[in-house]
Amino acid sequence: MIEVTSRVSRFISVTCMVAVVFGASVVLDRAGFVSFVTESVAQESGRKKKEQTRKTPALRNNIYEKLAEAQTFAEAKDYPA
Repeated sequence: MIEVTSRVSRFISVTCMVAVVFGASVVLDRAGFVSFVTESVAQESGRKKKEQTRKTPALRNNIYEKLAEAQTFAEAKDYPA
């Protein structure tokens, strides 16, 4: 009988310790002291960084016309030799 109560007491103690550790990790994560979620950290750091962009020159009219003609041939599958 003493052995059974000892096992039950030990089980309850271990269960309580696990609950406390899990609860503390959730509380610390919510408070911002410890972060177990790496995605949120990556998202926050991504917001601060701006993407570099490059300006590209506009197409000249004669190049645009040649590309439009090539597209027409490609859609008709009529490839000039």
